[in-house]
Amino acid sequence: MTLTKWLLGFSIVFVAICTMFMIRNTSSSSSVDRALITTGIEVYRANYCGACHTLAIANTRGNFGPNHDTIIEDARTIISSVNYVGSATTVEEYIFESIVQPDIFYTPGYEASNHHMPTFAHLPEDNINAMVYLLTNQDAVQSPE
Repeated sequence: MTLTKWLLGFSIVFVAICTMFMIRNTSSSSSVDRALITTGIEVYRANYCGACHTLAIANTRGNFGPNHDTIIEDARTIISSVNYVGSATTVEEYIFESIVQPDIFYTPGYEASNHHMPTFAHLPEDNINAMVYLLTNQDAVQSPE
């Protein structure tokens, strides 16, 4: 194989990989409702969620409660656990349930905490839904607000 053929092959593969990467990033970020993410961050901060929870996109560093940077994976694990006693079957339902009825199920490792999460059932449903959207779509937004 000549150097020219090798460089041509390498260039074609490189361009294909770069194109796939750009398409993937463009499609995922363009399908996210950035206004709803911003609203979710505002609601999250206004209700002092970050006093207890870490969430990089909201620039919070709480440590009394579970880390919200990993909430999607954590929720999936919890929902599939034999110990889970809530009624949620999806990540979104689990997060919603955790906001409005946090005493149904305590995240493993936080059961004995003296700082259990209060209910936020008093919030308008639109605000709760904005936080759920934020938490389930945080990976699609590149930088913290």
